[in-house]
Amino acid sequence: MGRDTPVGTTVAGTGLGLVDYSVKQRDEWGGLYIVPRPVTRTVSLAFQVPLEGAARIQSIMERVSSRLAVFYAGEGVDLWGTTVAGILRDYDLTLGHAICDGRAEVESLA
Repeated sequence: MGRDTPVGTTVAGTGLGLVDYSVKQRDEWGGLYIVPRPVTRTVSLAFQVPLEGAARIQSIMERVSSRLAVFYAGEGVDLWGTTVAGILRDYDLTLGHAICDGRAEVESLA
């Protein structure tokens, strides 16, 4: 279905979240009105890669930007729900002396 492209080694700091598109409003008496809408899952993948791989990672992230992709933290890690089919919302890579610290923010389709 696609190409499995390893990016780096998942490290502590990977997180899960939600984006709720529901509308929540209060009237002048404090009454709460909710219009339920979809919720999407988010995953913040923290990873490390050797410094010499930084340009390759930049190229991979440019290639998947604005495209549907499956992102996962690695084999045996998904019991926490880190696999998501969605889009890359944000990415950054901090260059270090030998190791780069990266983060990829991913949002599910629905």
